[in-house]
Amino acid sequence: MYVPVLKKIHTSINTLVERALPVSGAIYVKPGVELRPFDKVGDCLFSHQMMPLPDKFKPKKKIVPGGRENFRRDSVVGHLARERIIAPFDGDLVFDGEVYVFKEIEKKHSLLSGVWGTVSEVIPSMSVLIKTQVADIAFALATPVVASGEMVIFPNPTEILEEYYLESFLKNPLGKVVYIGNYVKEDVVEKAHKLGIGAAICGSTTKKAFDYALKNKFGLGVISGYGKMQVPSSVYNYLSKISYRQVFFEGERSILRVPIPLEEFMQNNDKGCVLIKEVLPADKVQVFQKNYFGNIGTVDRVGENSIFVRFKTEDKSVIEILSPNFFILQD
Repeated sequence: MYVPVLKKIHTSINTLVERALPVSGAIYVKPGVELRPFDKVGDCLFSHQMMPLPDKFKPKKKIVPGGRENFRRDSVVGHLARERIIAPFDGDLVFDGEVYVFKEIEKKHSLLSGVWGTVSEVIPSMSVLIKTQVADIAFALATPVVASGEMVIFPNPTEILEEYYLESFLKNPLGKVVYIGNYVKEDVVEKAHKLGIGAAICGSTTKKAFDYALKNKFGLGVISGYGKMQVPSSVYNYLSKISYRQVFFEGERSILRVPIPLEEFMQNNDKGCVLIKEVLPADKVQVFQKNYFGNIGTVDRVGENSIFVRFKTEDKSVIEILSPNFFILQD
């Protein structure tokens, strides 16, 4: 019996990764330079946070077009009808002649390489193109958002602990790419979005939660799909191994791109993945049959139009799964 094969992690070499400044600044490297992840390639002055203000906002002090006024955190910057508008951080109230925006005070923003590779091309004052090797983790579905940041994975991503960890374990969430749980609902996705996380990854989710992320243009990558589906252990173990590494969330391509050193690529050189193969005893499969939907198990034996699968349950029973309600998982 031949069935589809799913491989979640693919490696490749000579992949181009762009590292760009958020605003014009200085680039310090040239083509041909060898880089490691923590090598600085450029910097600029940048406001990391900003708060656009409504049309009817009235500033505390009059500001001429093109001007700005400095305010300390928790001070009153103006009014909206009878409501006082409070500065959420130290910053400047800026007026371009039409719209008021409260911007955080500009700080030095350093751009790190984030990868092991060689500079291929430089756009002066703006960005660097680096040739590197990567491991791409495929999502079943993802919102069309592009983000990059430090990868963070919780030590115990169970359904009960997700919100607790989001608030206590994750001390500085801004811009991070976070694995927020094996199965998450809308409340957890909404919490991650409001905390300022750059992008979130989960094992499985609900359509309502995914629609929330889509509507709010929030990066959400789902490894297995809708409903309570198990995450392949090879994927979760790999994510745990790369925690705190710079990663690139590419939602339009439904991948998480992970830079890897050349030695790791040589050890795990991806020889490709067959699309279908004959199912055999000891193969790992994911099942889509009622009562076992999303579960992962091991083939015990193969019948004419079905397979018998052993799941990790206390009784270690063998369950018949009818074709085509499963596919093979390839590490």
